[in-house]
Amino acid sequence: YGRCSPDGSRVDNQHSRFHVGSDRNDVAYFVNKPEDDGLQIESTNIIKGRDYASGMALNDPIDGTIYMTGAGRDIAGYHDDFNYLSDEVNGDHTAVVHVGNILSPQPNGWSKSGILFRSGLETNAAYYGLYLTGSNGVCFQGRLNVGAHYSHFGCVQAGIKEAWIKVEKLVDTFYSFIGTQGTKGGPVTWTQINSRKIAAIGEGSYQVGLGISSGRSFAQEVVFTGYDVDAFFFPS
Repeated sequence: YGRCSPDGSRVDNQHSRFHVGSDRNDVAYFVNKPEDDGLQIESTNIIKGRDYASGMALNDPIDGTIYMTGAGRDIAGYHDDFNYLSDEVNGDHTAVVHVGNILSPQPNGWSKSGILFRSGLETNAAYYGLYLTGSNGVCFQGRLNVGAHYSHFGCVQAGIKEAWIKVEKLVDTFYSFIGTQGTKGGPVTWTQINSRKIAAIGEGSYQVGLGISSGRSFAQEVVFTGYDVDAFFFPS
């Protein structure tokens, strides 16, 4: 949806939803940035455990904001179906991100956007996930072993539309947190909401990153800010 145009004039009804035949089909969207400072395409992994998975990701090199889309049946069951922006790492790590500005042509209360630690890129990989969902709040789920059925560990703060979330991996145990920020740009105060041992992601290399599953064949858009993955070192 939009009411602006390249020459600055206000033009109504410029919305374009590609699955709705009555909407306009000639709407263009642009980012007003110098060419050298434009958004950069990030390579994602389409984890296609079923038939909906698709998506893409763009990174703003100025402030690190990640604009990402993802369609997918779910991150659940025996096989996952979603878009995954990840890196392979070793050892203990902490991942932090703010999730917000979720837009979808078909909102789903169980859409998932957030942090995923996975034993690999296979559709049935072991994983620990912490997500902002469509309407069920921040939820924590996982698959304890490769090929097993997923497990639902719980949710907090149903109905929230944005959230700071954090996952810490310490050996083979995952700790999840939700954050509160008093003022924009200020410090984040963390509250632990779950911990879970998943030995299948304990040693060796694994994947850590951001995942989106819309729960639909249509992709949803998500804005991730403040994303950071750091090695965790035990105090000496």
